[in-house]
Amino acid sequence: RKPPQHGACRVPRTVAASDGFARQLRRARRRRRSRELAEAQAYIAQIEAAKDAGVEIVLTTEAVLDAMADTVTPQGIVAVARQSPSALRDVFAASPTLIAICEEVRDPGNLGTIIRTADAAGCGGVILIGDCVDPFSVEAVRATMGSVFAVAIAKASTAEFLAWRETWPGSVVGTRLDATVDHRRAAYAKPS
Repeated sequence: RKPPQHGACRVPRTVAASDGFARQLRRARRRRRSRELAEAQAYIAQIEAAKDAGVEIVLTTEAVLDAMADTVTPQGIVAVARQSPSALRDVFAASPTLIAICEEVRDPGNLGTIIRTADAAGCGGVILIGDCVDPFSVEAVRATMGSVFAVAIAKASTAEFLAWRETWPGSVVGTRLDATVDHRRAAYAKPS
């Protein structure tokens, strides 16, 4: 899917990609393996689409790409993107009906999963209150599985959030481990 322009990271400006796809394409043609051929052609199409969007593509060897990536088995691509955190007012500019609000999340993997889940649930943004982990850390971005490009992310102090809360026309719903009302049965008020 094409990432919207309002996500927390802009579309990558520079991408380093493995040149191994050319070998894969030649090998697939020689061995007449349709699945490998389709994968190599899809990879080439993605690179061409990125070029058309103005992204600088730097082809490199797999060894260089492995050295650039911080994972044991990199996916064959490394991107550099500008962080673009939103202001609270920007999150609400599109009149979202659902927003995920997190207070002092400490684990980057958990935060990335929350951002990914918020994207899947159709949230218009994620607001991080207080001393949260960096949403742009390698671990958090990896855990978002791309949702960092689709969801607006704003940081706010507790005081800023409470001041905004006074102006919000909808419900603010919290969760607790010992809650007695199932979230699927709760009565939610829509913003007016």
